[in-house]
Amino acid sequence: PREEEIVKSKGDRGTKEKLHRVVVTGDWQAPYHHAGAIDAFITFLGHFQPHALILNGDIIDCFALSKYPRHPTLQRGKPFVDEVKVVRKLLSRCRRAAPRAEITLVGGNHEQRFEKYLAKNAEEFAGMFTLKDALGLDSLKIKWVGFDINENWIDYRGLLIGHFAKAQKWSAYTAKNLMDELGRSFVQSHTHKVGWHTRTYLDREEYGLEIGCMASREAVYATRTHWSLGFLIVYFDEAGRFYPEQVLVHIDGKKGGFVVNGHLYRF
Repeated sequence: PREEEIVKSKGDRGTKEKLHRVVVTGDWQAPYHHAGAIDAFITFLGHFQPHALILNGDIIDCFALSKYPRHPTLQRGKPFVDEVKVVRKLLSRCRRAAPRAEITLVGGNHEQRFEKYLAKNAEEFAGMFTLKDALGLDSLKIKWVGFDINENWIDYRGLLIGHFAKAQKWSAYTAKNLMDELGRSFVQSHTHKVGWHTRTYLDREEYGLEIGCMASREAVYATRTHWSLGFLIVYFDEAGRFYPEQVLVHIDGKKGGFVVNGHLYRF
């Protein structure tokens, strides 16, 4: 991948420094994703060529496996096999768009529905067939971070990126409360909100980042949503410091767009 560069001012001269580029996205809830936003996002990936793409949970909805009763006024949704087909296609498109990127899928609570369904209805098969297998992650060279506990995260160069089991109604409230627990910088999906909480300690500053979702506000199980669409770019410098850039996805019905590096991606 090409290297982004920054210039550090040193008098009249500057030195260039290479940046490591990471894109973090989550809560697609596919096949109930916002199709236009995801199409534009994949186009962006092809232009941006990140070093790493982190799919931060709830990429697949697993609505067909949900334990929650279906509301009689809502649609029943797609069969699970159709959910899998849609997600496999989206993941394949991401891999083709960013062929050299390290891609990681961090399981969220929706992915966990698969394991819970097997444990409840077909315990004998638990572990023999996994969601990782169903989605074909090995063939796509996508790393899977599964479930040892009820929430997953990775430590990426000192920045926690995860699908933590905490979500509150208003943006940044989750980030504030997670900061109370974690005490260090993190990226949180799961909330479907965009919000940042910063905290300055005696010797350092930490950031808690809620990065939004890429789900349709008209999902089959949704009656009234307060979701914000978005994703995150994180740059790491050679000293290991990170610089987050929130990308807000504006939507007006099925149309909208977002801007990265001065380029407008419409859908």
